[in-house]
Amino acid sequence: MRILAGKFKGKRLFAGKDLSIRPLTNRLKENIFNILQDFVIKKKTLDLFCGSGSFGLEALSRGALRVDFVDQAENSIKYLKTNLSNLGLEPGLYKIYHQDAMKFCLHMNISYDLILMDPPFKFQLLQELTEQIADGKILSPKGILVVHHELTNPLASSSEHYKLFDQRRYGRSLISFINHGDSDA
Repeated sequence: MRILAGKFKGKRLFAGKDLSIRPLTNRLKENIFNILQDFVIKKKTLDLFCGSGSFGLEALSRGALRVDFVDQAENSIKYLKTNLSNLGLEPGLYKIYHQDAMKFCLHMNISYDLILMDPPFKFQLLQELTEQIADGKILSPKGILVVHHELTNPLASSSEHYKLFDQRRYGRSLISFINHGDSDA
């Protein structure tokens, strides 16, 4: 696993051998960022269920303003810190939140332009969390939420809070691109 483009292109990332950490494959990551193109530049970004940080670190490498990383698993935070250290990132470019994603989204008073979400495939509260993100202030008015989820755990194509404006299938994975429905994405 490595960073694919930008300032840290080619740098290796570590996720260990712990199978509970399911890093985003390079192919999926490349496809997602090809769709986002320059949207990531100078955006305040959230990497939710960050695992080893691969998603958010790719965003930083491609010009994100800063990335906040959220995960409740001790091993994920350990590998994230290793990757941050190996890249030599300044602390002002990121912040780590070692906590539950649902609680973070419910209680944080921060707004993000780009939210990258890669929950466990069997995450039962995917629709609820997506609604919570779109309904609250956490996703900025012109922001984009990118969700990597399993085909058997789909999201509604729209709700009163969001619009799914693009979705791609890769094997058993879906990548869903969501906005508030009134923005020009």
